[in-house]
Amino acid sequence: MQNVQTLATERDSGAARAWGITYEQIAYVVLAVLALVLTLAALDVTPLNEGEARAALAAYRYVYPEAPGEALIAPSPLLFLAQSTAFTVIGGGEFAARVATAIAGVLLVLSPALFRRLLGVERSLLLSALLLGSPVVLISARGSSPALWAALLAVLTLWAGWRWWVDRRERAAILALVFLAALVFLAEPGGILAASAVVGALLVALVTEPTPTNDEGDDEAVDRFAPLTERLRAFPWALAGGVAVLVTVALATSFLLHPEGLTAVGDLLARFVDGFVARPANTPAFFPLRVSLFYEPWFWLLAAACLVWSWRRLQMDFIGRFALAWLILGALAAIIYNGAGAEHALWLTLPLVLLVSGLAQPIFAPYDVDEAPGWARWLTALAVFALLAMASIAFQGVARSVARFGTIQLITSQADTINLIVLLIALAFMLVGYFLVRSFWESDGVPLRGAAIGLVTFACLTSLGAGWRTAV
Repeated sequence: MQNVQTLATERDSGAARAWGITYEQIAYVVLAVLALVLTLAALDVTPLNEGEARAALAAYRYVYPEAPGEALIAPSPLLFLAQSTAFTVIGGGEFAARVATAIAGVLLVLSPALFRRLLGVERSLLLSALLLGSPVVLISARGSSPALWAALLAVLTLWAGWRWWVDRRERAAILALVFLAALVFLAEPGGILAASAVVGALLVALVTEPTPTNDEGDDEAVDRFAPLTERLRAFPWALAGGVAVLVTVALATSFLLHPEGLTAVGDLLARFVDGFVARPANTPAFFPLRVSLFYEPWFWLLAAACLVWSWRRLQMDFIGRFALAWLILGALAAIIYNGAGAEHALWLTLPLVLLVSGLAQPIFAPYDVDEAPGWARWLTALAVFALLAMASIAFQGVARSVARFGTIQLITSQADTINLIVLLIALAFMLVGYFLVRSFWESDGVPLRGAAIGLVTFACLTSLGAGWRTAV
């Protein structure tokens, strides 16, 4: 009987190895399905706006020469190639004009999986979940925005550059320069600023690296730029540059079938220069920064919490310094560049979610006290999520009453008084619940980790709801 049980156990484990399915893979499949549903569902319900219509019309008239009207210069050579391919395969319509960018949005959500070895499993998954919950990413993906292609190319440039730094393979070097060239010349006018922010953030992260000392232990500092200088010298500039030029020309001209595409590259560079002096009509100043603060306030709050946690530890790793510098440079670009639109809030979204993903280490770290069970943080997170939902509903009722009637009418209204009482009760439960959980398990780790998980989940869901209402 024991032999039979042993054989059954070995058979089950062998079947598990044969399937090779892990919880991480299941999580990415779920994220991919959710991203596909959110980006593709009812994609053709909303009419094309002015910018979308111009880009789609340029590709449509190229695919269907019999269409009335003269040929237009595509605002984005890369988007022109994607839309003309979709029009050829699917046919004309809003869905065909947007489907390629929607799929690019799905790839952007899943792109943290490329950095799994660098970030770790938990941080990569959290980063993908944050990108899925970002309203700016959702709106840009469903709105056929060239800025989303620029964001995807920026991430791919970072990935290929990191692979070159680690492995020194020519293939990675070629890919890095190809992605960078596409970001600068093929995506959109703001792609040049996006590339500058990424490169500048990398340099800032290297400059702020703690200065090491030599092996003898004296005070003579070692050159911190020596690894960078050595790798730049070893970079295959001639080969990678030649391939980047060929790929850029091929994509800009639709593989030499549309030579006029080079005119679109020149127009893109001209519009980049004009963006410093001319602001589009009905576009307020600092528009990307305003959009980010309005649609993603939770991400800013969580990023601030991550910075406070790093400050308390008196250290910040290379990724944290890079993300902070990227956020600062992105905000600076959003301020000084008048041609930036709402979709350029992606300049802030990407570094924000990278900063927030740094909470993965304290959230999923093991407890300091062995008596705390593994499910404790998840039960606490569920309670925090419920209290946040209750407080949010009550707060919205109070805020609407204040905006509509004023403070005196709010106090005298019975319904609004109930909302105020519910809000105070929810806040009181959060405070009392923290001390109860802390005293029960004699550790700050359980309530703080549970609160962080609940807050991140609440932030993703509420932000996603706001993005869906705006996009649809």
